[in-house]
Amino acid sequence: MQSKGATRRTIKTQSSAAATVNYYRGPAGERVTVVTSMKGIRVYKGWEDRSQELAHIDGLSLDIDPKHGKTLSFGYIVVSIAAWRSKKLSSLMLYHLAKLALAGSALTICVIKPDATLAGYWQRVGFDYNQAKIDFFEEHLKVQYAHLNPTLDQSVPMVAYGSTSSVYTANVSVLGYWDEFFDVPL
Repeated sequence: MQSKGATRRTIKTQSSAAATVNYYRGPAGERVTVVTSMKGIRVYKGWEDRSQELAHIDGLSLDIDPKHGKTLSFGYIVVSIAAWRSKKLSSLMLYHLAKLALAGSALTICVIKPDATLAGYWQRVGFDYNQAKIDFFEEHLKVQYAHLNPTLDQSVPMVAYGSTSSVYTANVSVLGYWDEFFDVPL
C-alpha cells in the first residue's frame, strides 16, 4: 500500500496501442483468440470472428510504484459466459498479462480490489493475498488515526502484488490445457 507521502507515476509507452494476437485450441476442440495490448486483454470465441467476447481484463496501467518499482496494474478479470468459466480463461489471460509485463520490463503485477472470496485463487495464480490483507488493514489504521474515525475508509482499495515471474510461473501451465497455434488454418 502507498503511504500518504508516496506517489505513483504512470508511464506512457510507445507500444501502448500495438496489439498481439494469439490463437489457441482446447482439449475438446474449442478455439479462442487472445488479443493483448496495453488497453487490455480480450478472449474471443473462434479464430475467424471477434464478435463473441468470452473474457477480458481491463484497466491496465504501467506505473512506478514507490515500494515495488515498475508495476503493471489491472482492475479485474471477467469471464462473461458461465459455460466457459471452467476452461482456464483467467489463467490464459494472466499468462498473457505476465508476458505483457515482461515486455514492459515490469517486475511486479498488481491487482486492484481482488475479490476477498477468492483469496485462495489469488494465492494460486501468483499474488501475495495474505500480504495484501496485512497492508490493507495497516493502511486503514493509519487513516483511522489520522482522522480519528473508527470506520474503514472506502477510498483506500485493497491491492495484491505478485512478482511477474511468480504470476508467469503459476499460469504457464495453462498451455497444457490450451494448445497455441502459430499458423492458423482458417
